[in-house]
Amino acid sequence: NMHQNGAFMDDGTAIGKNPNIVDPNLDWDRLMRTDYWGLEMFDPDKWTHKSFRPLTTLTFRWNYQSFGGMDTSSYFVTNVVLHVVCSFLVGVYCKVVCRIPALYTAAATALFASHPVHTESLMYVVGRADPLCAILVLIGVVVYDKCCNRRPDEKVHKGTWTTVKLLLGFLLTTLLFLAAGLCKETGFTFFGLLVGQEILPILTHSWRPTPPSKEDLIPRAGRILAILICGGAACGWRVWYTSGTGIERMDPYSNPFAANDNGYTRKLSYTFVHGMYGKLLVWPYFLCYDYSHDAIPLLTSLTDLRLGLGSATYTAFAAIVHLVLRALASNGTRSAGYGAAVNLGFFLLSFFPMSNIAFPVGTVVAERLLYKPSIALVGAAAVLGQVIMEGPITKSRHSRRFQAAAGVGFLGLWAFWWARAYKRCWEWETVERMFFTDGYKQLHSERTQLNLGNYHLMHGEYRDALAAYERAVASDPAQRDAVPLYHAAQIHMAVSHDMETAEKYLKKAVTGYFSPLVIAEEEVWHDYGLVLWQTKKPEESIRNLQVAVMTNPLYTKGLNNLACATTMHALTQNDHHTAMQGLQTLQRAIELSPNTPMYWRNAASLFKMVGDLERAQHAWQQVYYLEGEDPGEITNNCIWEFYFR
Repeated sequence: NMHQNGAFMDDGTAIGKNPNIVDPNLDWDRLMRTDYWGLEMFDPDKWTHKSFRPLTTLTFRWNYQSFGGMDTSSYFVTNVVLHVVCSFLVGVYCKVVCRIPALYTAAATALFASHPVHTESLMYVVGRADPLCAILVLIGVVVYDKCCNRRPDEKVHKGTWTTVKLLLGFLLTTLLFLAAGLCKETGFTFFGLLVGQEILPILTHSWRPTPPSKEDLIPRAGRILAILICGGAACGWRVWYTSGTGIERMDPYSNPFAANDNGYTRKLSYTFVHGMYGKLLVWPYFLCYDYSHDAIPLLTSLTDLRLGLGSATYTAFAAIVHLVLRALASNGTRSAGYGAAVNLGFFLLSFFPMSNIAFPVGTVVAERLLYKPSIALVGAAAVLGQVIMEGPITKSRHSRRFQAAAGVGFLGLWAFWWARAYKRCWEWETVERMFFTDGYKQLHSERTQLNLGNYHLMHGEYRDALAAYERAVASDPAQRDAVPLYHAAQIHMAVSHDMETAEKYLKKAVTGYFSPLVIAEEEVWHDYGLVLWQTKKPEESIRNLQVAVMTNPLYTKGLNNLACATTMHALTQNDHHTAMQGLQTLQRAIELSPNTPMYWRNAASLFKMVGDLERAQHAWQQVYYLEGEDPGEITNNCIWEFYFR
């Protein structure tokens, strides 16, 4: 599938249409002022996602410029290599930082490498931001532990080399975390993990009953202060640079909860979302590339049984926190408690930014966001395995049976994850297969139905396409997304020639949400104007075609059709002045696209209608010149430009 998948959804925009990637010459100034999708961040008139990830963008540029543009095989190979590297580093992290024995470290590596939710981070090219960020964070955590984090029982070594090693380790870790944050925003939050690395060794020193000495505490306090200053400055700079973290004009489909005005409903709904994430981490049986409106519905009442999933997740998390605290308090399990506590901190720092608690994110549920939290999950699983196999439980009568059952459970979980990941990779084989598979799997997602409709549309299956678009529209009772409304209207216009129904859809579409990443706003206004002409509403038609041209002054199709509508309607009203204005509009289309025979044909026809036969004949000669054959007689009809997308 690395050679066949192609660009999937945002891949085409974030890579194929991103000037930072496709332009032969890299403009560093533009790179620093545009977001992940290549959209201007500081233009108040333009929408931006505020995902500032320039280092990830540079890796896409390397693929694009070095390996054949949008030939996606190189992108997938790169993503797989990054995942292999990250899987290895997960093992290093568990062994060095969490103090987990090699056997259980290997088990954690195997679980991480085969977790099914990672397929999205690899097969969805824009998901690369998560593996890149995770790699840099893991290297930084390991470097800090080796260079700066000393156990309380270790002898204090004073000297120039020790000081240099500490300073270089701290500087390198800081640079790695800054680079991680420029790959994905969550990288900046991991400065908090370094604070935990400084505090935990003091809490877990079981090898000495006396309190830590000042020789240990004072340097630790200094390092904690330095970490807080650097981390706070990094996070503050990121928020300042992008003018906050909130997304302006959040559409109700990517994150319907953030777009909802009822705070009580948002809190209940986010509880369900957290439960969904917990389920995907532990039991990733149902996987889908999109969970937008209405795949995860808004919850409005405490009596909604779906809240049980979130409650179960919170209960399990509280139980884990309790067990970690007990392990830290017990001499027999304090070493394992250290590893569990580190993983708990890792989980909190990676999950909190995606939880929608502090600020809304651009999606409700996305499997690729679980890439870093899954590191903490497998690390905690390795700690649990260590406790079962080597902890106090080994002294019980039934320890062998319990250990055997635990071993079988691990193998069963790993086999399930591997098999599910293998099947999921085949579902990602091609873009079309993914659209078809998840489209019929997730019938309540606005986006999966939109893409399923596009799939059927490309195959000429207009009835199935229309049914999918109508399901996408029905997913939101308010019918606010312009895209499925637009496509459904086009089918009614071009296939069934039902202009009245098309008009109803487009009337809703022009008042809905437009995404510059999906469809140009002028296209919707244009088609609405065109269908109004067909339903004998010329004045409304002209107004909407004018909106399309004002939205994009270089929109030649809109200029051509506006000229036809304006001139022909003016002639019915004996308004010669307005008719000439319409011809001037067509002249603008010809100036922008002088080699389009259709525009010259319309110019000839319209000049003939207004009685200017000399200019009509001149335009007709241009048609002959461009087409290379006799165009016949000048007609009295205008050719309307329409494309069935």
